[in-house]
Amino acid sequence: MTSYTNNEIKGHTLFLTGLTKRDVYKRQTYWRDYWNRTLETEVGKEEFWRDKALYETIIEDWINCYVFSDTVNFAECGTNQVVLRVYEACGVPRYDPHVFPCSPHAWFCYNTYTYIGDFNYNWFDTKGPKSCKYRPTLTSIAKLDAKYATYFDEGYLQPKFAGASQFIYCDVPFYFPTLLGNHSNPPGSYCADRLYSDCMVNVLVDCLLYTSDVYKRQV
Repeated sequence: MTSYTNNEIKGHTLFLTGLTKRDVYKRQTYWRDYWNRTLETEVGKEEFWRDKALYETIIEDWINCYVFSDTVNFAECGTNQVVLRVYEACGVPRYDPHVFPCSPHAWFCYNTYTYIGDFNYNWFDTKGPKSCKYRPTLTSIAKLDAKYATYFDEGYLQPKFAGASQFIYCDVPFYFPTLLGNHSNPPGSYCADRLYSDCMVNVLVDCLLYTSDVYKRQV
């Protein structure tokens, strides 16, 4: 199943990703536990718990970009439970597969998170792997700050793909002419963090219908 990007629902621009319920436990929970253990070991329990809220944000942003996907693959027939993660996407430029080499979800992350620096390193640095499967490693806050300071000096925090919005997208008056905090103005006319929420849906996979269709095409 492929997500529907840039959906207009009652004036809101939304972006959808998903994981099967089984993958939530296998992947989301795994990576959350993995990075919590790894980072606590690296920086020490005292420092980790002092900055716990920031580390949790860093980990969740990483999960948003590198665990959730805009494609869900079903391996079993019948009813499959899927966790949809729905993101606010007001102000995200339109995705163009002729310009951006990776998925619509990667484009959303490129225009939303500090991972714009990692995407640009991936594709434009001589040491970058130039792969859509590239996932940066998390480390201490101090080391991440140093990395992104280097990315700033290299120009990697600026958009390198045509049509992308600049890092710190709240500074783009073309998308947000009224740069104020939370208020009653309609979505898209002001700038705020792009929030997300999860919901559960059931998807019926009719394997008998699929098998019949494959047979017809083979005949």
